[in-house]
Amino acid sequence: MLTKKGAVVIEPTFDQADAFKDGLAYAIKGEWEGLINAKGAFVVKKAYVVPVETEGAAAK
Repeated sequence: MLTKKGAVVIEPTFDQADAFKDGLAYAIKGEWEGLINAKGAFVVKKAYVVPVETEGAAAK
């Protein structure tokens, strides 16, 4: 994650991470997802479950 000036705040170790809001950001790392703080530590964490599409569900 970078600051607006491009300085590295958190090394890029997450698979996905959103922008910070009120000091927290949503992130995915491996099998975990949740909210991280500015130090890159999960403060709310749960197991990540990949959505599974069932056949024909997209046609509805």
